[in-house]
Amino acid sequence: MVLLGMGTDLAIALLKFTAASATASASMFAEGMHSVMDLATEAILLYGLYAARRPANVEHQLGFGREIFFWNFIAALVLLALGAGVTLHNALRQVIHPRPLEDGWINYAVLATSFAVEAVITCYAIRSSRLMRLRHGIRRYLMEVRDVTSLTVLATSLAGLLGLAIATIGTVSGAAFHRPVLDGLASILIAVLMGLTALLLAGQSKSLLIGAAATEDTVADIKRAATGLEEVRSINGCLTVHLAAEQLLVGLSVSFSPGLDTAEVEAAVIKLEQAVKSCRPDVRFLFVRPESVETADRRRRLRGW
Repeated sequence: MVLLGMGTDLAIALLKFTAASATASASMFAEGMHSVMDLATEAILLYGLYAARRPANVEHQLGFGREIFFWNFIAALVLLALGAGVTLHNALRQVIHPRPLEDGWINYAVLATSFAVEAVITCYAIRSSRLMRLRHGIRRYLMEVRDVTSLTVLATSLAGLLGLAIATIGTVSGAAFHRPVLDGLASILIAVLMGLTALLLAGQSKSLLIGAAATEDTVADIKRAATGLEEVRSINGCLTVHLAAEQLLVGLSVSFSPGLDTAEVEAAVIKLEQAVKSCRPDVRFLFVRPESVETADRRRRLRGW
């Protein structure tokens, strides 16, 4: 999906900059910058995907999965600092010293073409994400999403469609009312849109970088797989953290059936690990703490959650 987005963004950016040069439209220039920043973001993510797949070594024994979270954060900063900053600068220049818009039909043709391409990419991004399968809408999706690559492509695609709509309104109104300042104001809105998109992506990456837990559904699957063993009396607690979008580190507090000796507990732990990883292949590391329900309750009270 990243490669598809890069190819379309490159083609669309060239069209937009050509139209901006021919028509003196600030909002079209803003849209060109929008596409360039999307392209840069996707290039950074592509490297992040490559870096995150490196095998674990002695210095990084849990692997490099979080590299993708780091590079997604860098991509968000690039989008905020360069994309929104340059666009805002050009927009203010058009507002303060407005230039008449020329050959408006070029803008309209490029905007229509860009909108059609962005619509296709956005539909593909929505289908590839979990958004369509959620019952609780976009807020639940943003709370649960751990695949920052899909989120970035989806967010930039949706922002691209909205940016095109803003650019269309700005160029049409600026030409119709002979007020090029309206084109500059539309460009300012596009800069703000780019900034908000960057902040959304940066916030999600920050949450994952400092250690976001698995979703409730994932934790429920892990507990269900563990309690299915006859040697397991109860699961007292489950701590999780994402090492990558599809990599989890899990710690289980387990109360085993009474009467098991050391060898039987060791065998039960092996069976438990096999059951959990069979149910949830994204569990990369599983640590088990055998302890009684009473000890686990005291630990939970001290922890406060």
